[in-house]
Amino acid sequence: MAENRIDLKKLTTEQRNENTMGLDRMSPLEIVTVMNREDENVVRGVRQALPEISRVIEWTVDALNRGGRLIYMGAGTSGRLGVLDAVECPHTFGVSPDTVVGLIAGGEKAFVKAVEGAEDDPELGRQDLIGLGLRSVDVVVGLAASGRTPYVIGGLDYARSVGCHTAAVACNKDSEVGRHAEAAIEVVSGPEVLTGSTRLKSGTAQKMVLNMISTASMVGCGKAYENLMVDVQQTNRKLVTRAENMVMTAVGCSREEAQAALKEAGGSAKTAITMLLLHCSAQSAREKLAAAGGKIGVALGKEKPRAQVKGSYFMAMDGGGTATIVYLADRDGKILERLTGGPMNPNGPAAAQVRHTLEDVFEQAAALGYVPERCLGAGLGVAGISNPSIRGFLEGIFRGAGFACPLGFWGDDDTALAANLEPGQAGAILISGTGSICVGRDGTGAKTRSGGFGSIMDDGGSGYAIARDALAAIVRAEDGRGPKTALREAFLEELHVPDMGQMIRWLYDSRRTKGEIAALAAAAARTAEAGDLAAEMVLEQAARQLAELADVVLSRLPEGASLLYSGSVLKKNPWVRRRVSQLLKARFPADSFREASGEAALGALRLIMAQVG
Repeated sequence: MAENRIDLKKLTTEQRNENTMGLDRMSPLEIVTVMNREDENVVRGVRQALPEISRVIEWTVDALNRGGRLIYMGAGTSGRLGVLDAVECPHTFGVSPDTVVGLIAGGEKAFVKAVEGAEDDPELGRQDLIGLGLRSVDVVVGLAASGRTPYVIGGLDYARSVGCHTAAVACNKDSEVGRHAEAAIEVVSGPEVLTGSTRLKSGTAQKMVLNMISTASMVGCGKAYENLMVDVQQTNRKLVTRAENMVMTAVGCSREEAQAALKEAGGSAKTAITMLLLHCSAQSAREKLAAAGGKIGVALGKEKPRAQVKGSYFMAMDGGGTATIVYLADRDGKILERLTGGPMNPNGPAAAQVRHTLEDVFEQAAALGYVPERCLGAGLGVAGISNPSIRGFLEGIFRGAGFACPLGFWGDDDTALAANLEPGQAGAILISGTGSICVGRDGTGAKTRSGGFGSIMDDGGSGYAIARDALAAIVRAEDGRGPKTALREAFLEELHVPDMGQMIRWLYDSRRTKGEIAALAAAAARTAEAGDLAAEMVLEQAARQLAELADVVLSRLPEGASLLYSGSVLKKNPWVRRRVSQLLKARFPADSFREASGEAALGALRLIMAQVG
């Protein structure tokens, strides 16, 4: 017994809660307030366990479709919660009473009165499963708030020997029951309000998990249409009315039509809905449902069967001003898929596009079988991420889409460094696209930067700055304040507009993005290559500003640090790239100036895998 007491002290569920030390001196309002606050930790704890919960649901759907069962087993409060969830399933989902089974240590009498010593007998757990005629097609879920109940451990060991999928639901990390199961669902919500009373937060956590497992599994087996429980059993007057209302809601018919259809369908709301929507007989509706795996949506042709869910994966993205590159990789970093999405600029008026881009990427991944619940970690590199509100905005989109995994958000400069420099390597990357920045790190990983403060304050040498300065050269030439230039004709041609008035209207359109304006830098480069003096002056200034960014960063790094370049201006604008290289070699003759070949999305993959460990 002394050994057990020592073990208990290590369990979170047995520790004292610092927030409730004065519980006996609190008013009723204070007690319920602190209890409500503590219950918020349950929701957060369950959220962290969603990937493992979804894994169990996948097993259960497959098992039920093959004639298997979902079996809960536990002791005390945990066992009662399993029995409670099981007994609700027949009426709610129209399944037989032996489809979802709840076992409690000590048998049915233990549901209302504790049976001393029952939970401490692992052989009892084994015998209870033998008594059920356990088969390999069944799924066994062991429930133990403490994570150490011998009855549950004995049952899980026997279930694994039979070949069943097994899961353990516990409320302590690194639980013993988790080590005896294939999936460990560990919901840690902190010490209980009343020390050791696991009927409180631990009970709430287990009930939430069981709600998810049984409900989502039944939905997966076709027991719902939209959010209607179409297989509900009409065992009383209330449920008869509910079935009628359900048919009326799904079809948009009168109560009389719903009643007639239900009568022909033998009381089956699912069959009645299918009959009315497809204008067919009850027998035809049953046949169509059988062919559709019991799913009304599939029978109607509204819903395609989901792609087979793939295994665990990492998601890494590089969000750019014109496109987003996405990689899906396995646990070892092997690339599984490469996806592309739309532009992603979370700053300014284009921020609304970010949600659309991300949701499109998530849909592409799901269509291939890579669902949010199986994601091990998702990382995104994008400009402007230092703003906390942008981080919150992005996290909200991921969480809202069902990603419960760790998330990583970095600047596109961080992902570029991670993609192109090996660990411990000193170097820098000069980036000029829509904006401009130079970032570097020394051999210890310490980072330094210059520039990157946006178009209002900074971004000299960027595509946006080049386009802006070229436009200024055009209007100076028009006024006679500057030299004549071919930039005007080049920009009119680039924009496919006939005159300056149309160009000005295009530029000052409220929907215009910085990325669209920055794209005009390509026309300025072509004009400079053709020998236009005004264009050369614009690009000379850009090159000097970029060289200055690199000069500052390189001066802070060890001698011999490499310098790479990236971004559309330096990649696609030979005039600027040559001039920057000339300026830098005059001051840093030992430095090579070459393109950063590593994709930033792969840098995001490196970073999120390192974060997850």
